[in-house]
Amino acid sequence: YLNLREHLGEEVVYLHIGRRGGESRFRAVLRLLADYLRFAWTLVRGRFDMVHLNPSLRPRAIWRDAVFLLIAKAFGKKAIVFMHGWDKDYEKKLYKRGLRWFRFSYARADAFLVLAKEFAEGLRTMGYAGPVHLMTTTFDIALLSHANGNGIRMAAAEPFNILFLSRIERQKGIMETLQAFATVQAKHPFVRLSVAGTGSALEEARRFVSENR
Repeated sequence: YLNLREHLGEEVVYLHIGRRGGESRFRAVLRLLADYLRFAWTLVRGRFDMVHLNPSLRPRAIWRDAVFLLIAKAFGKKAIVFMHGWDKDYEKKLYKRGLRWFRFSYARADAFLVLAKEFAEGLRTMGYAGPVHLMTTTFDIALLSHANGNGIRMAAAEPFNILFLSRIERQKGIMETLQAFATVQAKHPFVRLSVAGTGSALEEARRFVSENR
């Protein structure tokens, strides 16, 4: 979203939400209430047609953004929810506790964007009846094209570097990234991948790299 920002007009307003580093729980609650008020005031002041929310299906994010969604609908705005992450274990917990609240809030969304077919199926099972669009976050292959237009070729002195910067967790897609990179590098050896971060899947990722060199 930050990369896209410079390409969007002034009519697109970014509203930073979520926990800031080093907050106590008490300050986090106060900041969240302030975020809700700031969001409502932004809707009052601006002429917006649509609100775009991008939570993941995890406990803190999903309930935090449910309130933003309800505020947006209270002001008569269309609301699109891009569910950019999906915790299968938490999905199971929702069926036991919280499904009624999920339906009450997220059933009001005008559309969902998801990254996998099984996530779309999960939304249907949880009772969402609106449009669900399967999306991708892959990059344009034209980025690998040489400037002279002779196809995807690049001199060894001009490597194409990709950075994976995230917590090294399975739900963040580290294993899929490594598998996809192995496929890409087999055809385009000038491509390099750097992984920065720590997490519970770090050793698994290291083993994969070691076994697939």
